[in-house]
Amino acid sequence: MTDTVEAIEAALRQREWVPTGNEQDLGGEFLLRRGELQKHPRPAMPVRPEPWGPWTTQYLAWLTDLVGMADALIDQWRSRCPSGSPMVTLLRAYVAPARPFGPLAHHMERAWLADPPVLPTPDEVMHHAERHGCSRAEAERTLGDRAVKAWEDGCLPVAARRQIDDVTRSMINTGSVLATAVIGDAGH
Repeated sequence: MTDTVEAIEAALRQREWVPTGNEQDLGGEFLLRRGELQKHPRPAMPVRPEPWGPWTTQYLAWLTDLVGMADALIDQWRSRCPSGSPMVTLLRAYVAPARPFGPLAHHMERAWLADPPVLPTPDEVMHHAERHGCSRAEAERTLGDRAVKAWEDGCLPVAARRQIDDVTRSMINTGSVLATAVIGDAGH
């Protein structure tokens, strides 16, 4: 967590900053839109079984969309929540770590659209199902997951994966402060 976010969290906890209605509305709208973006992952890829969530390629595209959405939302709310508002600062801090991933997200999405992995043939699915005693649907999911994972592993540098993990942790921490500010419960 950045020093700025920690300072906002402390101010929130100590009631030195009590979000205004407009600040709570802005944060709430951001969280709502963030959730909506998660419902429509892109590019279209085979669905991963729970609890895995979207593919890394889709996560990167979501990060890029999230940054654009946050920027547009902050601009729309400029008259009701000026740039010095702690809520605006939180929103900017939330998406800041994701900004550098725009080029990688575009690269991965273009690569998927231009040259996606070869998914299993019906014969491969049937052979896998018979060999492992599972349903055809389960065999297709397993083989498809392996193909997409191998494709992502081949396209995505290992260093980028580590950076994505760091960004995710940062966003989770900042998101927690943001949610607390929106909900209005700072532990009191």
